[in-house]
Amino acid sequence: METVFENRCELCETMIMDYHMAQDKKMRTLRMVVTVVGAAVLIKMLAGVLQETIGTVFAFVTIAINLTAMYLLWFSTPMVIKKTVGYFRDFTGCESAEMTYQFGDAIRVIYNGKTMELPYRKITLVDIFADHMVLGIQKNMMLFVAVDGFTKGTFSEFKQFLREKRPDLKIPE
Repeated sequence: METVFENRCELCETMIMDYHMAQDKKMRTLRMVVTVVGAAVLIKMLAGVLQETIGTVFAFVTIAINLTAMYLLWFSTPMVIKKTVGYFRDFTGCESAEMTYQFGDAIRVIYNGKTMELPYRKITLVDIFADHMVLGIQKNMMLFVAVDGFTKGTFSEFKQFLREKRPDLKIPE
């Protein structure tokens, strides 16, 4: 495989947190809608609780479901960040680790003497932050590429390269 671009990225906790916080912003509208609808349903149910005993059981079940849904929507991102950072620390054994990415016919990931190759068709998401880019690989893997970490090629050339490899993907400017 001929390497067109090479990137060395010191993966750190801040990159993981930046990505998850950006995903959290996308959930704000959903959280607000669920909270408002849940509150309206709770008020209506509590107003009718005194009228029927069966209504009381139904009201408590509805309250439990709404409170659980609101809790998960409001606190899911911090929990995911905590678990991801914990997994990252366990996996690397330290706070940060350097990955080497080589981009050519496929994506080659080199870490700790181990190599993995991924086809470009597996990229499902591209997010760009101030100092790094995140490439989502299917649903369970993220590649964190440092903006200033290119040892071969430049970041702007790399974005154009990705657009040519995957014209169907939305790649931010």
